[in-house]
Amino acid sequence: MVRLFLAVCWLAISGVSLAAPPPDKLVSILDQQRGLQSALATGHDFGFTPRQLGVVRKAQVEVFKLTAGKATLDALDINDQVRLENALERINTQFKGGDLDARAKSEQEVCARIARSGTSIKSTVCGTHAELEFRRQASRDALEKRRICVPPGCGL
Repeated sequence: MVRLFLAVCWLAISGVSLAAPPPDKLVSILDQQRGLQSALATGHDFGFTPRQLGVVRKAQVEVFKLTAGKATLDALDINDQVRLENALERINTQFKGGDLDARAKSEQEVCARIARSGTSIKSTVCGTHAELEFRRQASRDALEKRRICVPPGCGL
């Protein structure tokens, strides 16, 4: 908790904001990430463990790689938008609570591209880990459920 407070104070003083950026503001996302990157480069570690610093740095590499040469979020294709959202969520998670225990991970918001049955069209599904796992399990249960016809009502 102290770590989060110190991080927010430092970001407020330095002018960097962790608030969610407006939808089509790729510039503000990149400014925020560059500010965080420069803070980490100058030795400010926000009290993170080396593993947490690695998670943040790895996610930032992905953010910068996905947004290279792009002026707006609309310039990213849908798959890259999902990957960007997930990378930003991984960074944000480190500031909110550090290591993810099982409960925190189940409440973490993620998006996934899922191909619908019988088609090659993919759709984006967003939700918490718990919600997505519930959907997966419900689908498995529906497939594994025995289908037995018991009279009356069979063949009607």
